[in-house]
Formats: sequence, C-alpha cells, structure tokens
Amino acid sequence: MPPSPTIIHLFQTGQVEPNPDGFYSMDNRYCEKECPGKMITEERLVQDDVCVEYCSPGMHYDFSKGDRICRKCEGPCPVSCKFKGLVDADTIKLLQNCSEIEGNLQFNVLSFRGHPDPVLGLEKRKVSAMAVSELDVLKSVRFISEYLYVCNHFSPMGIPINFQSLSFLENLEYIGGRSLYGAKQSLVISQNDNLEYLGLRKLKKIAKGDIIISKNYEACYVDSFNWTDIVTGVNAKVAVLENRRVCVNESRICDSSCDPAFGCWGPTNADCRKCVHWLQEGHCVDKCSSRGFFENHETRNCDRCYVECDTCKGPEHTDCLTCRSYKLYRKHGSAPLSPLDFDDDFITVEEQPKQPRPVSHLVETDTTNAASENTLPPSEQPSKFTQLTCVADCPSTRYYVENNECKRCHRSCYDLGQRKWSSSERNIYFRCNGPSNEPGPLGCKKCKYAQIDPPVGNSTLGAVARCLFNSLKVHANTVCMNNDLLDHFVQSSTHPDVVEEFECAPCDEECSTCQSKGNSRITNKCKCRHFVAYMPFHRMGGVMDTTKEDEKCVPGCTKGLYTDNATSEVDIEGVCRMCHNLCDRFGENGVAPLHGHDTFGLHQVLAERIQLQEWFLIGRLQHRNSETIQPFQTCVKNCAELNLFTYHKEKGCFDTDYDTRDKVQWCKEQQSNATNSTNTSFNIVTLLILLLNVLLIGQL
Repeated sequence: MPPSPTIIHLFQTGQVEPNPDGFYSMDNRYCEKECPGKMITEERLVQDDVCVEYCSPGMHYDFSKGDRICRKCEGPCPVSCKFKGLVDADTIKLLQNCSEIEGNLQFNVLSFRGHPDPVLGLEKRKVSAMAVSELDVLKSVRFISEYLYVCNHFSPMGIPINFQSLSFLENLEYIGGRSLYGAKQSLVISQNDNLEYLGLRKLKKIAKGDIIISKNYEACYVDSFNWTDIVTGVNAKVAVLENRRVCVNESRICDSSCDPAFGCWGPTNADCRKCVHWLQEGHCVDKCSSRGFFENHETRNCDRCYVECDTCKGPEHTDCLTCRSYKLYRKHGSAPLSPLDFDDDFITVEEQPKQPRPVSHLVETDTTNAASENTLPPSEQPSKFTQLTCVADCPSTRYYVENNECKRCHRSCYDLGQRKWSSSERNIYFRCNGPSNEPGPLGCKKCKYAQIDPPVGNSTLGAVARCLFNSLKVHANTVCMNNDLLDHFVQSSTHPDVVEEFECAPCDEECSTCQSKGNSRITNKCKCRHFVAYMPFHRMGGVMDTTKEDEKCVPGCTKGLYTDNATSEVDIEGVCRMCHNLCDRFGENGVAPLHGHDTFGLHQVLAERIQLQEWFLIGRLQHRNSETIQPFQTCVKNCAELNLFTYHKEKGCFDTDYDTRDKVQWCKEQQSNATNSTNTSFNIVTLLILLLNVLLIGQL
C-alpha cells in the first residue's frame, strides 16, 4: 500500500485535515516526510502535498511569509521570471518587468565585454557588450530565489568605471538561497575594482548561504553594519575583507541622518538602513514635510496624506486639514469622492452645527499658510457631525465659490447626465451655477421638475419659475402636492430646454385645485373658489356637445347667468344657472344687465345657438318721455303671439301701437320741416329781385 498524502478526508469529522502519517510527493513518489529545506543544498517549495521547484501558474511563493508554501494569488500574480546564469546583452532582454527571479543572476567580465554565442560559437555569432545603463531593467526585481554573483576577477581592465554601485538592484529585498553558488554562497561581490558602494538599500534578508564581500578596492560603507542582521541561515558565514581601508579618512561615511548603529549602503540619506529621525519617500530627514505628509509615530515614517490633502493628520480622506484643490464638508463616515460622484450626504458650512473642535482638528482655509495657521473663523469650524473632504474638482452637485470651496447646488437642480472628466481641463457638466433653485446664472442649469408661472399677455405658456424637488421614493405625479402647490396640476414638460420631465402648471384662477388646464369641474376636476355655473352643454377642444352638461367655476353669476338661491353647495359662494334661451344674455349694445364679466365661452355659445335673433320684452311704459321703464318680466320671440304691438325702439311688446304713433309723429315733423324750408327759400328769392331792381335803377 503506497504512503498516504499529507491531507486526508476524515469520515468521523467530515472534514479535510492534516494527516500525521502522510508523506510529500517528490519526483512522482510519496517518499518524503518533509520537503528538502534549509539544511539541504537544493531547497524545494511546498504546493499541496508535493515538493516543487517552482509554483504552478496562478500560485505564488510569498517570501515575506517566512515559509515555503505556494499560495493562490490574490489578484494578479507578481511577474515571475525563470532565469539562471549570465546576464549579458542578450539575456537582459528576458528580465524586463520581472519582480521575482526564480533562479540566480550572475555578472562577470563577459557581461560587459562581449563574448561568443554560447550556442552558436564565435564563428557564427558574437554577443555584444552590455552597457551598464541596460541594467536599469532590473530595478523592478524584489526577490531572487537562489543567489547573486557579481565578480570581475578575470578582467585585466576591470568593470567599466561607470559601474560604481549595484543600484540597478536597489529594490531587491530578499535572496532565498534555495540553490547556492558553489554549493556555499548566496551573495558574492568580489574583485570589482571600480565599485564604490553596494547601493542595495532595500535588502533585508538572505535566507540561506554564506556571504563574500571582498577585494572591492574602492568600495566603502560595506562594513558600516553587522551583516548578521541580514543573514538568517544556520551556520552562515560572512566574509567582508580587503575592501577600501581609508574611507573614514576620506569622509566617505554614512550620512548624518543615518542611525550609526545600523549603518548604510551608500553615501546619501537614501542609503540609510535606519534613520535617526524620520523616513520620507526613502530618504532620512530631520522632520517630515509639512505639506502632503504626516508623521507616523509607530513606524517613524513620513507617510503620504490622501492624494487631495495638502496637510493632514493621517492617511485617510477623512484626515485632511487643508486641501490641494477644492474643499467641501461631509457627514462623518462618508466614502472618498471623485468629481463625478453624487454627494447627497454633503452639507454646507452654513448647515453645520457650530461646535468647535480641538485645535489639532481645525480646518485651515489658507493652504499657503498651512504650517503656521491653526485657527479658523467660527463659521468654518467643523463639528462632530462633519468632516472636511478634499477633491480635485467640485462634484457635479456643487458649484465654485471663493476660497476654493464647493458649495452644494439646490437639491431641486437636475443632474444633466453628461458627466465627463478630462485630466487636462475641467469638463464636468455641473448641475448649477449658484445656490438658487431658479434656472439661470445664479441657480440651476436644468430642472427635472419645475413650477410654471401663469401666462403673460398673448402667450399661451408661462415661464419656468423654479425647480422642484420630489423624492425618488414617490411617483412623479405627486410633485406638486409634495411642494405645497395645491392650486397647480402636473403636466409633461413644455420647456424641454429647461425642464426634463414634468411641470406644475397653475390651475385656472377660479380653481383652488385641479388636474388639468381649464375651469370645468367635470373635465379638469376643478374645485371652485367662488361660484359654479351649471351649463346645458359641454365643450371639449373647441367642439360643443349639447348632449352633455358641464359645470364651470366662475367668479360670479355674470352675463347670461342668474343666481339659483334654491340650490346650495358646500365650500363655494353660490350656484349659477344659464338664463332662458330667449333672454338677451348680452344686454343692449353688449352691456350686461347684471354686473360682472363674460363667462368663458359664452359669446361663442350665444352666436352658435341663438344666432343673435331679435327678442322682445313684455312690459309697460309708465310715461313716454320718462327714462324709467318698468322691469320686463317675460321674453318672447314676437309680440303678435300675445296680441300686442311691437315697439322696435324699446325692443318691447306694448298694448299701444307706439311704432305707428312714432311714424305719424315723424311724418308731421318732416312736413313741418319742409314748410319752413319753402318759406325760407321764397323770402330769399324776393330779396334778390329787389336788389336786382335797385341796381338797374341806379344804372339809369
């Protein structure tokens, strides 16, 4: 029976658990109680229950964990390159963008002088000399699984003079030593005549193997620290000898910002292994920069602020004290914000409860004096409910004001839906130009919902008065009610350039509430303010329907209407009904017999149904020449039906034939006028004859 694997499924527990009697598989055999480790020359990794040289695709060995387990990558796996051997002008191209070297790196005189192709030979092809600048592709390397070998002892001329350090490996952190040079060494740097310092400023651990740093006759700083702090291998040996001996006399010592107890990798404050004070962006400094950084007292690092903070007290977007670009205030606990985000949880300075915070938490308004200013006007002091948030540009729900603050648009302003962003210029379509909810230069750019003013003059459309807000949780047809516009009704936008969806248009002035334009209680659901007029016809879209009745809201019982005192309704002043169709509803010469104004549509109705026929009123004159007439009681089409005489002058029916009497009187007046005219003419002729006779006598 073959040995068991290291993990088995236990029937008793129903779970996968480690098998204490298990073996690891290596070379297709379950033969190892554990995978070869530190005491073995060729170390192996562990993937599941198999000893492997490399992790499978999608798996990754994390050297920072301190074990040899292959784990599934969280996100993209680091770029791992399998490489063993000489780095030269050909092979350097294979190491582009590598962060981990599964193997080793070797440098010698052939790397920089050129050499025959190891496969084709010198007669076929020669590998050209590699320029030192080409080594910069190795700056991405963080891990070498086996060893690093840099030795130039076969060159009579040495490495070129510009090869002064190994700074092309400045990001190397870990040398694994899973396989060793000469079965002994994991780091060999020897006989490099022009090497002045190592420059391996991030190297923290060499897991296994010996170290040789020797015969680099220009190299300083190599003995400024204890190498055993880095080497963790059991029985590992360190040989640092025959390097530059007069470094101190030449003042080639670590920078003053480096902690002397930990030494350095080179001459600058970026080469310190530990700082005396603070580490900022890889450099040791006496104090952190006041702008863009804060002091992390746990790590002694100058950590960066959130990207939009100018000064801060921590790394989060909630820790800003002053802003690089624009500032606004938000509720505590809000997530970071980009200029394109909505910010419904934002509040303005004016809305903040005025509760001062300690000085260290105060928000400065002038970023140029961030280091010296620590107080704010009371109106800008944040409270326990608010926090400063810094943004590269104002979000679409804000507008710019002085001192680089983003003020909130009125909540009624509509998001335009065209939110673009360009890093080179502001290209955000903002909701507003100012704080008002009125469309225009000081308010919203567009409304989703709006209140409409009544039409003015001959216009049929009213102007947009203001944008309205309506919660997304309710239907749009409640927008008027939710904004206390009870005397308005909801209609689709008639101003598409300003209003996106719906408008609250004013009801007829005689309606206290309504559902559409007009004053009908039936068609427009109008609730009357004053009187209701019951009409024996219905008009819709300019077409009159005499088979249906209508109820119009009117200011009073005006032309053609009378007050029905026998009928009463709640919440209105009274009821009007139309006069009999034989009544003159306009009054003589268009003057109404009752005070008031025309009812809507009455003139057209009269013209269609009555055709302006002559109607006559029954009554008696008290005196012919009197200006007073008794009230007429009944309207008829003609007086003959009642055996009465028609008196056209008064448009009435009388028992006396006043028309004939007036005609006789008119004739007498005409005759009298004619007689007077004849007498006058005769007298003139006689006078003319006398004058003529006088003139003739005079001539004789």
